[in-house]
Amino acid sequence: MDSTTIADLRRAALALRARTDRLDLSLTFLHDIARRLHGDDAEAAAEAALELIAARIGARAASIEMSADGQLHPLAVFGVWNRNAPDRTALAALTTRQPVRALELAEGGPDDSDIAAPISDPEGGVRGVVAARGVPGGGSSMAALRDLAVIAAWAAPALCAQPPARPDDRDEIPDGEPAAQLLLGVCHHPDGSHGDTSTSAGRVGAAWAGVDSGTGRSPSRVSGS
Repeated sequence: MDSTTIADLRRAALALRARTDRLDLSLTFLHDIARRLHGDDAEAAAEAALELIAARIGARAASIEMSADGQLHPLAVFGVWNRNAPDRTALAALTTRQPVRALELAEGGPDDSDIAAPISDPEGGVRGVVAARGVPGGGSSMAALRDLAVIAAWAAPALCAQPPARPDDRDEIPDGEPAAQLLLGVCHHPDGSHGDTSTSAGRVGAAWAGVDSGTGRSPSRVSGS
């Protein structure tokens, strides 16, 4: 067995150990996550989803963005999240309506997420996207992509449940990213109106004991407006 093979095996063993450590989440943490995801507060559900992404997938940064008037607006974010250019991984998840890995795209760059998954309403319309960066292995794992898709689906009912706020009603929302017009899929409310669930950027929820997202500390918080 040559040194290259040994090095590859060692990296694989370390990746598996890190994943096993993330699976060993406390029941208290999971109960709190489930309570917020099943609640009627969109921001609380978004924050819970981000915490679960950090704990389960090991991402160093993640974002939940909802569409409004052809733009993506951040609902909740943790970690360092550059918005110098459109996130092609997130936009691909919107246009294809499927979870996407950056390595599957023809082009990529530092402003693109490693993995992204669409957020859909009960009618199947794409309402937004959840994306993660700093994922172990560069997001090449299909297991990480499946986990992100499950988290997006779990959070979707709460994110789509509340009547939306118009973009003009929100204070100091950062400039959004252009979203694919043909697949924005707005929710249909009982009065026949259309809209989104965007609100001001939320704060990432309280840190949990014993969870290491790969940085040695809990996710940083971003202030809402």
